[in-house]
Amino acid sequence: MSSVGLLVVLLFTVGNLLWLAERRRNTEQFPKDYWNGIGNGMWFALVTLTTVGYGDRAPITKTGRIIAGVWMMITMVTVSSLTAGIATSLTLSLSDQTVLQFTAPEDITNSRIAVVRGSTGEKWAQLYGARISQTRTLVEAIDLVRLNEVDGVVFDTPALKYYLHTHPNENLKLSPVSFANESYGFMISPDSSFLEDFNIRILEMQESGKIREIESQWLSY
Repeated sequence: MSSVGLLVVLLFTVGNLLWLAERRRNTEQFPKDYWNGIGNGMWFALVTLTTVGYGDRAPITKTGRIIAGVWMMITMVTVSSLTAGIATSLTLSLSDQTVLQFTAPEDITNSRIAVVRGSTGEKWAQLYGARISQTRTLVEAIDLVRLNEVDGVVFDTPALKYYLHTHPNENLKLSPVSFANESYGFMISPDSSFLEDFNIRILEMQESGKIREIESQWLSY
């Protein structure tokens, strides 16, 4: 049943109950004639639902007032819930738009951006003229987004993907913006006896596709 159909059924039901309660002692406002009587009852229920309350119809019997009181409480809860639902939807929608507006690196210009101090993300945010908030860790940077103190975080894509993968219930999205391609590396002493073997093994893994397989397994979500 549609929302409009359900509303009509509710108004018809309340209108009938009010008419049955008022038809003997309040014939001026709720006539004994069935259709005229429930018409006035439905009108009373409608203006009560919309919180307008013209006051041209009002029950005078004890039963009628109980019915009207219960209906008023139901409408108060219904209208409050509907208003809260609309507010939540708008908030989520606006939140999505805030995330999606970052579609190119230059979009962060003059935006509030959190960065981890000393990271390459800080360098790119400075280069594009963002208003920077420095943090010690990625988690601290994301906390600033959650608190609406900044508009976004610039950091390594794999780390951001991993955070979103491990926190699926947070209302955060990864922007498609990419500032540069960077590679991770290992620090080995140039005098190490493992250096030559290590480099050879890395080349073999690149040629066989093993490195790509590792990236897909651990750095892509």
